Amino acid sequence: MTGLVDRLQEALSGRYQLEREVGRGGMATVHLAQDLKHRRAVAVKVLHPELSANVGADRFLIVTGTAFAQHDLGWLRKHLSEEERAVVQINDLTSGQSGSMTASTANGFAHIDFAPSASTCTETSGAWHPSYSTSSEHTRVPWAAHSYNVAFSDEIGHFEYCDAVSSQGGACTQDGVGDLDNGLPAGAEDDFGCFAPPFMPPFQSTRVKIGGCLATDFDFDGVSYKTTWPGSLSNAAQDAAFNPQPIRFASPLFNGTQAYDRVAFEADLPRIELNTNPPCNRSTGANCVNPPVGASFYPIYSTTSSGGQCVWQLGGPYIPGTTNTFGGTSTAEYGSQLVLVYPGTAGPVSRINNFRNVLSSNPC
Repeated sequence: MTGLVDRLQEALSGRYQLEREVGRGGMATVHLAQDLKHRRAVAVKVLHPELSANVGADRFLIVTGTAFAQHDLGWLRKHLSEEERAVVQINDLTSGQSGSMTASTANGFAHIDFAPSASTCTETSGAWHPSYSTSSEHTRVPWAAHSYNVAFSDEIGHFEYCDAVSSQGGACTQDGVGDLDNGLPAGAEDDFGCFAPPFMPPFQSTRVKIGGCLATDFDFDGVSYKTTWPGSLSNAAQDAAFNPQPIRFASPLFNGTQAYDRVAFEADLPRIELNTNPPCNRSTGANCVNPPVGASFYPIYSTTSSGGQCVWQLGGPYIPGTTNTFGGTSTAEYGSQLVLVYPGTAGPVSRINNFRNVLSSNPC
């Protein structure tokens, strides 16, 4: 082991000074080290030799010291490598599996060039950079419905029950329970990308033998818009019996240790309310409502404490241990309609795609 540590220190010479081993798992060993350039504590994660053959010679990953503070959470951690690429790693605490994505030039990361008079969009390749530490409510991507930049995003509303299909992956020919279609304009349908029993190859491995459709639920009557979320039932016993546990995550940090000054809640409901009855007018905001027509529930973010640290959670207002519900309803939390300006071939175009509420501080 001493020989391995010596070779590792030689490879990191000039940038990092190893101090001690702090952890060991099934895939790697973690060492505490000092980043000599940025003067901060980091972790060096080294894959075991028997695994390195499958991933190449670059067996170590530099991890900022915040990983130690967030270690008890275990869900999502952000790492910076020495090339200042962002590596998002997800650890499944149930199966023990891990995966990651690297925001590098090699993986196609780039930024859209600011050229308001150009007829087409151009981009410049580049890895993730700490410039995102200056992100604010005025920093946004100009091609997406959402206005966010550094964000946690959850996409819902892509499942409705279906009892029979024209073909696996086709249209639903017999609506399932709760799919009323009464929120859609006359003759409209939103049941596409549907699967239903009997599940024949290659769908025979489906664990839960129920049918459903995966296209966008334009009339908001699917299970995603009902009290099936954690903490959506006021009766704690019923909620624990029938609903899942919440997803929890810590606030992102920049420069390894610094928190953002403000937080915003945003829901792009107007963007997908184009087929409600009456439809949402994204130019004027007329009939764009929160919660959407047809929905009996819409999830919200709240805060709680885990291991002595404030974390966010997604669901309803009744999750045990909740410390702040930010109004307790989607109407209160997500705020008012937001007008965004997008580049267009004939000039700027204004659209109402979101509800957004910017807080004056970061409560977590």
